[in-house]
Amino acid sequence: MSGAVNSPSHYHKASGVEVIVAIEAWGLGFCLGNVIKYVARAGRKDSGTRIEDLHKARWYLNRELEALEQEERERAERGEPVVVDGCLDLCPAGEGDEE
Repeated sequence: MSGAVNSPSHYHKASGVEVIVAIEAWGLGFCLGNVIKYVARAGRKDSGTRIEDLHKARWYLNRELEALEQEERERAERGEPVVVDGCLDLCPAGEGDEE
């Protein structure tokens, strides 16, 4: 296959880093992988699509955030520990909120 398929320059030309290799190495899923892909190529594949690429990255990031937030809500409903502001919250809902 051609370089345009196997190793497109808009994904690594400036840095020498293949975006797909970084996504796989970091173990990112579909949505976060697409965030990285669209940010990395913004304005490089086609200079006229920079804003569109960044909108696509934001769309995938929002989708990932919505899924994580839904997962947290479901965990809280089951009484499982959830992460609050980056810290594990072991208190059942409503407890430990006193000031």
